[in-house]
Amino acid sequence: MQLYENALNSYSHAVVARDCADVKTALGASYAANTYNIFPDATTNTATPVQCDADGYTVIQSRGQFGNTAGMFNVPWANYKAGFGTAGT
Repeated sequence: MQLYENALNSYSHAVVARDCADVKTALGASYAANTYNIFPDATTNTATPVQCDADGYTVIQSRGQFGNTAGMFNVPWANYKAGFGTAGT
């Protein structure tokens, strides 16, 4: 059973979400854009925190949105290799 949490509420569903669309389907009218744990690899039990937008899409990059600066992705390769930090920030 996966627990979906946001700043306002906690939801418990017997659904293993593989992407944000699964989360949106599971939560229905309670769904809101937020950071959720998904399980993109069905062969493991490893959760990955991702940012989900209001339409149920998984945010891969966001530049100039969500408080990020427009030049946020104009960085050296070493920064990309090290990762993008924490989902939703």
